[in-house]
Amino acid sequence: MASVFLSYDRDDAARARPVAAALERAGHSVWWDKHIGGGSQYAKEIEQALNTADVVVVLWSSSSVESPWVRDEAGSGRDRGRLVPLSLECTAPPLGFRQFQSIDLGAWKGRGRVPRLPEILSAIERQLKEPGIPAPGEATAVKPRRVGPSLNTWVLIAIGIGMFFVIVGLLIGRPWERSTSARIPSVAVAGTDSSPASQALAQAVSSKLTSLGDLASGKWQLVDAADRAQPDLILQAADANSKATLSLLSGKGHSALWSRDFEAAASATAALQEQVSLTAGRVLGCAAEGLNRGGKPLRQSTLKLYLTACSQLPEADSASYPSIAQGLRQVINDVPALRPAWSKLLLIESQGDVGPDGSDPSQRRALERDIEKVSQLDGKLPELAVARAALLPRRSYVAALKLLDDAHATSPENTNVLAARSQELLVVGRVSDAVADAAQAVALDPTSPDLLANYVLMLAYAGRVEAAKEQMQRARKLWSGTPRVRELQYGFQLRFGDPKDLLQMDEVKQAPPAFQLYVRTRINPSPANIDRFVAMLRQIHARRGVTAGDVAGHAQAYGEFHREEEIYRMIAEVPPKEDISLFSDVAFRPALRRFRQDPRFMAVAKRMGLLDYWEKSGKWPDFCFTDPDQPYDCKKEAAKLK
Repeated sequence: MASVFLSYDRDDAARARPVAAALERAGHSVWWDKHIGGGSQYAKEIEQALNTADVVVVLWSSSSVESPWVRDEAGSGRDRGRLVPLSLECTAPPLGFRQFQSIDLGAWKGRGRVPRLPEILSAIERQLKEPGIPAPGEATAVKPRRVGPSLNTWVLIAIGIGMFFVIVGLLIGRPWERSTSARIPSVAVAGTDSSPASQALAQAVSSKLTSLGDLASGKWQLVDAADRAQPDLILQAADANSKATLSLLSGKGHSALWSRDFEAAASATAALQEQVSLTAGRVLGCAAEGLNRGGKPLRQSTLKLYLTACSQLPEADSASYPSIAQGLRQVINDVPALRPAWSKLLLIESQGDVGPDGSDPSQRRALERDIEKVSQLDGKLPELAVARAALLPRRSYVAALKLLDDAHATSPENTNVLAARSQELLVVGRVSDAVADAAQAVALDPTSPDLLANYVLMLAYAGRVEAAKEQMQRARKLWSGTPRVRELQYGFQLRFGDPKDLLQMDEVKQAPPAFQLYVRTRINPSPANIDRFVAMLRQIHARRGVTAGDVAGHAQAYGEFHREEEIYRMIAEVPPKEDISLFSDVAFRPALRRFRQDPRFMAVAKRMGLLDYWEKSGKWPDFCFTDPDQPYDCKKEAAKLK
């Protein structure tokens, strides 16, 4: 495997990241993450990395061709005969590099699988086989006369150092507790019967799984169903009259491990195939986790339980979590050290109101106990950061993001950390960063309805409603009927969709009068209807007082109807000792733009603890810089409140 130096411009970081990740998954060592496109303090480190690299991979783009740093780095690879050029959006290389054939990645934006990855890997392999030109100083260096310890002495020293690292490795790896010689399970895809529909579905599933190569890397390996060698797993697909069944069987004995039925309209064959294929990818990931447990597969009864819980979780709504958690606990009782089961259980337990200011102390205590258990088993599990962040007070923005940032730094492709961080970034007003994390999570795992739903909401809360609607349609097409998408559809329709459609939903028909009046006012937002709605809420507040929950629950409606003064009124009436940080979940939505444009918003932000986060982190909310009509300077207004 090669040592690869990845040269790119800072503006292309979103596309460089998945390239680096793909090369690392292929076994190469990639130097790239410290390259920031300039700065003399990095020159020595960059030069050292260039001189020791086997191959220099350069990303040519409209930005990088203008960068002297990128051209110098590419020049090092060219002069040593070790250059692999890639082109973004058909960008022509600069003069001096046009004699090298670039691999064109087209209009790829960094999402999904890296285009033409096999060609890139082949180009790297070719460079390794070709005799290169030594780096400056390597060919002309004079071999010094050996002085000091003899060769035998150095051998003894090397053996001693090797023994030391072997002992340390044994202590860390603890092979007496778990084996690391896991084998990647092989998977064959076949039609349940010989009908053209079933064979076509099996072919579609196989093709899709092949295109999900990055997702499958190191987890499973597709094999031809006609091969004589017995696969570890068999995926069987049946299709008849727009109804499909996907089953997972053991390779030995063909016993059923998992099955799912699908249904689609007669005109939606392509959507049905896509849904079945993506579900196949998800359940294979679950099966690989069970079959690849340190080289020791789960018992079949336990594997079945795990497959059910693991495959359901990304589709589930909050009402389904208790039953899924129960299944995961049964698995953990059988296999206490099963890392993936613990990660999913921690995620479920982190969804409730478990902080010290929350309303569910029993769930909090359960999560604390599980965090302690997992910390003893595997203190580096990324989902521990998600769980610990959930236990913090709502206004602990600095601490929560520190936990999630650290987890992301050590596990940059963990989609659970990315999704949790996107939600935390949203509540501090870093909306564009929240969207970026949500988008990256979907690109890394396109088989999860939950990650797609999170991306839809992040786009909508960023004001990119049309893009959110496109992704919403995709979610409905791919995951129609799943609880998570039904939940998403209601929430999205409530805030951004056609309010007329809401009246047909059971959630609205069974809702309190104030909520039904809100929907009717959205349909016809006349001044009289808005006044009627405001009067009803005021009566409710006068009867029982205003709570922090009222601010979070009613602010969206007041913002939509341009009654921002009502939001300030509610906040003023919430008792000073009551924490209103729950409002931060709503404060940065598009409907509250005019509310944020009032300088009084900075005092509200201070009360929520946001001002403290912005000043300590130096990372101020997007609206302070991106809103062209922003009437005040956030930092100056904040300084007045000290």
